[in-house]
Amino acid sequence: METIVHRGTQEVGGSCIEINSEGSCILVDFGLPLSFEFCDDIDSVLPEPLYSNIVNGNKKTDALLISHARLDHFGLIGKLPRDIPIYMGGAAAELIRFTDRFTPNRTGQFNAVPFQAHKPFGVGSFQITPYLMDHAAFDSYAFLITSEHKSIFYTGDFRGHGRKQAGIEN
Repeated sequence: METIVHRGTQEVGGSCIEINSEGSCILVDFGLPLSFEFCDDIDSVLPEPLYSNIVNGNKKTDALLISHARLDHFGLIGKLPRDIPIYMGGAAAELIRFTDRFTPNRTGQFNAVPFQAHKPFGVGSFQITPYLMDHAAFDSYAFLITSEHKSIFYTGDFRGHGRKQAGIEN
């Protein structure tokens, strides 16, 4: 399993992680950097060369996982090809559709595939289990991603205290 962090290590927000395993590829979050101003050109903040490789057909992407409905985690999904399934909580999908009414850089139609907390699902060679997170954004999730007998735990925006703390302990 190979993990490539395209953005999110040098600044808060704008998260974009690529995970490859046994011929499968998933992205985790595809967000706008917090430094982005809506008068800026959105193309200037696309994670390159990943983005160009996806839209030119040089990079097969099986799915995108969205941890929660904040622009720094989903703000660039409108630039992705519409055939890429985007897995997210059902309420997060509704929040993104609502937010789209007020955002200059429109997300538009997207292929939302809802999941439920603690219910594993498969994408290509990956087994993914979403865990509800305690975060200020409603319907936030962490992901346990397993393939090749290895695991990655992606926390999104992690907070280990608060009213949903017990969800982390399970």
